[in-house]
Amino acid sequence: KNGFRFVEGPLVQAARQGCVFLADEFNLLTPAVMIGLVPFLSARPGDTFIHPEIKDPITISSGFIFVATGNEDTERGRVKLPQFVDSLLQRFIVSNPSAKDMEGLIEKIMKADYPNINISQLQPTALREFVDRMKEILNIKWSLRDVRRFLRRANDFLGYTVDDTQLPDQIKPITSTDIALSFILSGHTLDEERKNDMIDQTVKIFGGSQRDAKNLAQDRTHYRETFQGNYLVRGHIAMKIEKKVIFPQPTKDALFWIRWTGTPEDQIPHENVLLVGPTCYKATAMEFLLPDNKNVIYMTREMQVSELIGSTSICTPTRFEDSMQSLQMSIRDALISIGYTNKQENGEQIVKDIQQTLKNEIENIERGIEVQNREKRHGVLRGVLYLQMCLNKMREKVNSFQNEINEQQSSSTPGIQITMAFNPSVVTLSSVLGIPLLLRSIHQPPASVLERLNSLLEDPRSLVIAEDTQQIFNDESLLREVNQSRSRSAPISAGFSLAATTTETERMSLSGPILSRFTNIYIEPYRMNIIKQLLPTKMKNQRNDDVGDQDDEDDLKIMTERITENNYDLIEAINDIHRGFIKQNQKVTITEYIRWCKTANSLHKQQNFSPQKAAGIAALRTIVDALPDNYRRYKTKEVLSAHIPQQLNYIIVTDAKERPVQQREDVLICTESSHQQKELMSKISGISIPIHSNAQIDVLDSVIWTRSAVDMADAVLTSIASKAITIFEGSPGRGKTAVAKSVLEALGLKCTRINLSPTTTVEDLFGRDMPQADPEGGGFTTRFVPGPLTSAMNNSSRDTDDQ
Repeated sequence: KNGFRFVEGPLVQAARQGCVFLADEFNLLTPAVMIGLVPFLSARPGDTFIHPEIKDPITISSGFIFVATGNEDTERGRVKLPQFVDSLLQRFIVSNPSAKDMEGLIEKIMKADYPNINISQLQPTALREFVDRMKEILNIKWSLRDVRRFLRRANDFLGYTVDDTQLPDQIKPITSTDIALSFILSGHTLDEERKNDMIDQTVKIFGGSQRDAKNLAQDRTHYRETFQGNYLVRGHIAMKIEKKVIFPQPTKDALFWIRWTGTPEDQIPHENVLLVGPTCYKATAMEFLLPDNKNVIYMTREMQVSELIGSTSICTPTRFEDSMQSLQMSIRDALISIGYTNKQENGEQIVKDIQQTLKNEIENIERGIEVQNREKRHGVLRGVLYLQMCLNKMREKVNSFQNEINEQQSSSTPGIQITMAFNPSVVTLSSVLGIPLLLRSIHQPPASVLERLNSLLEDPRSLVIAEDTQQIFNDESLLREVNQSRSRSAPISAGFSLAATTTETERMSLSGPILSRFTNIYIEPYRMNIIKQLLPTKMKNQRNDDVGDQDDEDDLKIMTERITENNYDLIEAINDIHRGFIKQNQKVTITEYIRWCKTANSLHKQQNFSPQKAAGIAALRTIVDALPDNYRRYKTKEVLSAHIPQQLNYIIVTDAKERPVQQREDVLICTESSHQQKELMSKISGISIPIHSNAQIDVLDSVIWTRSAVDMADAVLTSIASKAITIFEGSPGRGKTAVAKSVLEALGLKCTRINLSPTTTVEDLFGRDMPQADPEGGGFTTRFVPGPLTSAMNNSSRDTDDQ
């Protein structure tokens, strides 16, 4: 009676109820699952059959039709339909519309969905001709999704201009040509010849100024601040933003193009944005524009749909209550974000209050009383209403189930106390509560996982939560009450937006259907040039008549100014070493450069090192240490010798045969600071780290202090001093683990060692649920046992991951 029950899915329900079943992206299924559908594809109304996966016989009701859609089999993740399955389906090939049909479609879409567009400013014929030129010149095929994005921007931006007298005189209203260029200049890496040809054709199609078009293409984005607000200015266009911008040039350009995906008054994207570029810092621009209550997910190869949408899982009553409290907190935070005051604790009363609020505000709107940010506010209220109703229903089911268990407890053998519950994950909560979502490295998960997001990438967005086998989050009556329609989708809030990042190489691994749902924006790489002028950026901008003029080295200068807090002595030392690296043909990536600057700043401030010494040691540990041994020795000698302590230079540069083993007293010593704090100091670099009361200094005497051991010990102290992550790479038996562990123990830091292998799971690192005897009696329950990495983080100990 209290065991598992079979929950029929939407296909079985459609067959029994006589509904149309629409299987979107049908050829994403595996052939094995397709074969399992054969009885449904071959049956006719009135037929009854038994399916091996389904408990009760199924009788097909009149009205049941199976309709499937899918992209071409050649797309990534798609499979070719088994011949027998294909023979049961009537296939229709959907071809691209003709030129005449395309014009008709554009005109109908404009009239139906984009009423702000003046037909005199944008002719359907011109837009269709632009689509043709994109294909001919740039070999880019636009679909109706792309056309809709163009029309959305035209609806919001056409004729828009910033009314601010403090802005330059060249600022003009936005034209159809500007909107077309916003797609050409941001979404593709083009050679100059094709780009100029497309610009000329765009001006010819839509009209406008050739000079304005060229300026928009060639100018750089710069920031302007006036008494009325903050602006990004490029060519003759100014876009308003909420905060002050101090970023390198590629990030400012990205901000300008992302800004087009919003509206004149809202900088949050209204389009799905895919940021494509070679650097991992491209997400900085998007995170800058999004509000503080955004959600950011780092995608992985092992990511499952359950981690994005949610899953029905077995849990204990205690774990269920914890999950519900977490969901209640999300509801509370969403209400606070729109200024809604809720003092109710009772779930049923919360539902009644929100329903009444929505009813009152809708009546006020009908009477002409405007509600501020109505779409976003009502979207959040409907999302909260939906989640609270689901939560109430879940509690009702669990309480009923627990009452049954309690009634039978005395007469049955005690067992594990469990319940079933659906836990919505980050994508579900973000979309329902109107929280912007950023997916970093979207190319990582399998195609089948990404395709689950297709409905959220469409316009209008939708999300049918089929993962809830308890049928609460997809309950038709509940959804009908919330949506005020027959839609089976969870309510999607107007404040929700979805953005993602990828690299140019990995973008090619994404399927065409996924890419077609995104607005692609390419981010240029940072310019790794030497800083030629150390004049502060603000002073230099005040000196220049044109604030848009920037020297080639400004990318690095702006970053170093922010990281070092305008310490120009330290910037000069970093720049001097960088100049030496370039002379030696040593490439420094942007991630290495930022890590170098952060480490140098930490050593300069925390260790009181001179700028030259801090920059030199930081360059050694963040850049040179990663080189093969011979190159490392050579680069240190040629570039860093004048910037690092003599003893450290000696350990790295001189032949290992000269004093191959050092005495511990010549490597690490215990000293006392001016505040009478005991410290462990490296005599090689001068770095000192405070010692805890439980320190075991004697453990250092067990180490054979070879050149490599001395070097690694100093690197460990450097990583602690600069709060950096360190990895030691080398052949077995070199003392990598032993030296790191000895130094940490000598400092009195609790060290957790984890031996990793190909069989190591996420649970081995972070923890897992384990059964245990219920302390209150009556059987068993489960509890979460944290793994070594979780324990190390919670206890603020140092973590050593071996292999």
